[in-house]
Amino acid sequence: KFRWSGELNALNMDTLLSVSDIYWAAKDTAQAQQETPRVIESFSNREESATARIELFSAGLLPIEITWKLVGEDGATVLTDRSEIQPDRSVQLLEYAVKMSELVVQKYSLVFEAVGNGRREEREIAFSVSIPGLPAQITDLGLAIRQVKYIASAEENRRLRGASLFDREQLFREFWKRRDPTPDTPRNELMEEYYFRVQYADDHYATHRPGWETDRGRIYIIFGEPTDIERHPFESGSRPYEIWYYHNLNRRFVFVDYTGFGDYTLEGPQLGY
Repeated sequence: KFRWSGELNALNMDTLLSVSDIYWAAKDTAQAQQETPRVIESFSNREESATARIELFSAGLLPIEITWKLVGEDGATVLTDRSEIQPDRSVQLLEYAVKMSELVVQKYSLVFEAVGNGRREEREIAFSVSIPGLPAQITDLGLAIRQVKYIASAEENRRLRGASLFDREQLFREFWKRRDPTPDTPRNELMEEYYFRVQYADDHYATHRPGWETDRGRIYIIFGEPTDIERHPFESGSRPYEIWYYHNLNRRFVFVDYTGFGDYTLEGPQLGY
């Protein structure tokens, strides 16, 4: 478990308007009494709500306009809450409750803005909403559904992509349950391995597209780590190319970089050697 220690103090800045960073209020009583922030970046969509806090100080006479804004992964504003407070020449604690159970699984930014007395301050904190029992790499269920296209049937893809926000989690779980190699245990090792490969592809094969959408990423996701890779980046009279060998499958794949920018295209799988 992470433990935070330190002091939150908004007094040592601009006296007309100063704000601290946003932090999540501690859940357990002992930490809450000590005003110890909750150090967390991901929340379960089974969690009813979480409380964000920020401290504000202003010695000005005019009211301060406060805005809390929840922004989704695509940059669209999901929720907005506006209010007004009157400065009282003390540090004022402001809170905002985020109802996690009502949010779609994805990454978010919680943005705080204070405007007044000729000043404007903005703070932001990132977090994600995840689903219990799914791999940690899944922070956007819509994206996770698109990423199963390499192993899903046409009908499964159609149903998953066409599902409503309320139905898609259940359909997604059913999709992976049918493929669970150990259905009597809590873990689904195949799903964990699949999304580990998706993350690896994104980390290693991204170009102008996410790594999982590239040809090398696709082959890695489907077949896993190659037994051997021949890399030919600078051969005279030849474009850069790679040969991936899967000795256990008696297969190899040839990728050619036609652009010179690391965007390798699959030339076509070759069966046998």
